[in-house]
Amino acid sequence: MGSLAFEGGSGDRAGVPLATARKTFVVLALAVAFVLALGATAVAAPPVAKDGKIHACYRVKGKPKGAMRLVRGAKARCRRGERKAAWAAAGAPGSSGASGASASSAQLEAKVAGLTARVESLEGILAGVTHAALLDALNSVAAVKSLCKQATVLTAQVNSLLGSLEGTALGGTIPLGLVLAIPGLPGALPAYSCP
Repeated sequence: MGSLAFEGGSGDRAGVPLATARKTFVVLALAVAFVLALGATAVAAPPVAKDGKIHACYRVKGKPKGAMRLVRGAKARCRRGERKAAWAAAGAPGSSGASGASASSAQLEAKVAGLTARVESLEGILAGVTHAALLDALNSVAAVKSLCKQATVLTAQVNSLLGSLEGTALGGTIPLGLVLAIPGLPGALPAYSCP
């Protein structure tokens, strides 16, 4: 085939300028190259090599320390500052265990049965205990008796002190003519009785 000849030397062929035709050709060529490049990178080797392991190189030096990249197999060389690593893609099959739902429900049932037994044991112990029996048990303890007597005496002493302070200088004027803003005294405590 011969070369293309343009009539009249104007650079037009069928009304398309020569510069526009070149631009269109370049754009199409770049588009085809881009599509081919995408197709080449989209096809990758499987991560599991023929030996059944996954091989990788990880960075031990440099800025992205710990960064890992997969390599094709055991014979692949790592770059400077990288080390090889490999691990089995699939481990040895283990024995099949009980299903999780049945194991956890069995454990839950065992715990509920244990708690039920404890509650029944406590109910058996407390079956004959009445309120009066509990009060008698408390009153039989020497320390409880002593505390009850002290609380009764203390209540009487506080009420006596409050009665003696009412109408004194604490609520009024001090002899020097100063007035104190003291809040009012509390009311008398109710009489305390031991259980």
